Amino acid sequence: MYYNNAVISLQEYVEAMTMWFFMTENRIPSPGELGVDAEPT
Repeated sequence: MYYNNAVISLQEYVEAMTMWFFMTENRIPSPGELGVDAEPT
């Protein structure tokens, strides 16, 4: 249960930061820039 909540929170963070990068810099950031793995392990 707690793992699922953490994954959802991380997903929301990535979505928000991706939108912010797109709106302010007109690009989509890499996973490295967001500090996340490309796929969950």
